[in-house]
Amino acid sequence: MATWLLDLARNALSDANVTLVMETLTRLDVRVDRLRLAGNRCEGPGLSAITEYVWNCQEALFELDLEDNEVTANPKAPGAVSGSDAVSALLRCLYNHACYPRPAVGSRVGAKVVPLLLRMSGNRICHPKRLLKEIQAKSGKKHMRVCPSLDPYTPDEEEYLSVCLPDFTKQRPVEDKSSRKTRRTSEVKAELVAAVPEKPGKRPVLLTAAAALVAPAGPETAQAANSQAVAGQKRQRSGSRARSRRRRRRSGSEPVAAAGADNGSGPSKEGAAVPAEASTGHPPEGAEEPRETQEPSCSDEESEAQDTSTPLGPAVLGEEAQRELQSGVCERLRSIEGLPSEDSTCEMLSEFVVCMVIARKSPADIELELSAFLGNQAKSLTEWVMKTVEARIAAAVQ
Repeated sequence: MATWLLDLARNALSDANVTLVMETLTRLDVRVDRLRLAGNRCEGPGLSAITEYVWNCQEALFELDLEDNEVTANPKAPGAVSGSDAVSALLRCLYNHACYPRPAVGSRVGAKVVPLLLRMSGNRICHPKRLLKEIQAKSGKKHMRVCPSLDPYTPDEEEYLSVCLPDFTKQRPVEDKSSRKTRRTSEVKAELVAAVPEKPGKRPVLLTAAAALVAPAGPETAQAANSQAVAGQKRQRSGSRARSRRRRRRSGSEPVAAAGADNGSGPSKEGAAVPAEASTGHPPEGAEEPRETQEPSCSDEESEAQDTSTPLGPAVLGEEAQRELQSGVCERLRSIEGLPSEDSTCEMLSEFVVCMVIARKSPADIELELSAFLGNQAKSLTEWVMKTVEARIAAAVQ
């Protein structure tokens, strides 16, 4: 008997990608026997879309492979409601679906059944044994069976759910937010490299620059990347020193530098007059103690200069704001000439920008990262992103 297989394993599919695939299969009434989505980035929303497809499918699946995704569930989490997670929803769907458990091939109805092969190891499900116990307690042990193999069997009682869950207890630890951001940024960089096609006879600048971020670089590439990094660090240091000097001058606490001194921080030349306050750290005798004054605010020009090297304030961008920012970046990327017009490339690069904003990268760092992909266009895009984020932060504060 022929079976229909849809294998989309290890394609870095996100929740949005998985949802689009499932909606398309449902709309076109495409029925598959084996659905393999292992090694992607499917989380709760993606699994919910898969559950909806299974529910609308009029034939039973033989296999559903969701290994090594990002599905989470924690029955012991504070405030967790039993059965509210996406894994429980999938098993509940199978329990209520009229086509499960699937009768064995060649056997009469009600004789032997074959469990569904459901692979969910390598996700981020906490306390998987506890989760199964709760599901079995709700469905009733007589009506649900977790089988050790796919061998057909004769059910003892009327069963509504029969699954084989190989290595279900082998799950990955749940990531904290910072680890997840770091991993996601690295994944997006790698995906950007893979998404940019190489033209015959000419290697695009975008691909060359992007590959330098993740691939082993040769001497010339490494030297160029190092030069960019050093230049960025010098700009940051010089900008920070200039702002510090301006603040000290305005508050009256910076001594007048001797002529020819190195940025006012090196030793003064021989014979140069040094104020008593600068040499002793105290004001001269009889002089009035300087009053503590609030640091004056910078002008608009100085604020713009600060934006190029100072990190963002506390992140106040919610999920909706992040999606809006990613959508706006994606639209601007589509208008840039020379960038591949594929939606996947724009989406990955816009997601990379949002990841850097959430990680509180400084504008200078963001521009430096984007310059490897966008060249001279990186500065204008970074300025637009910063203005958008600042407007969002100002609105949230008000």
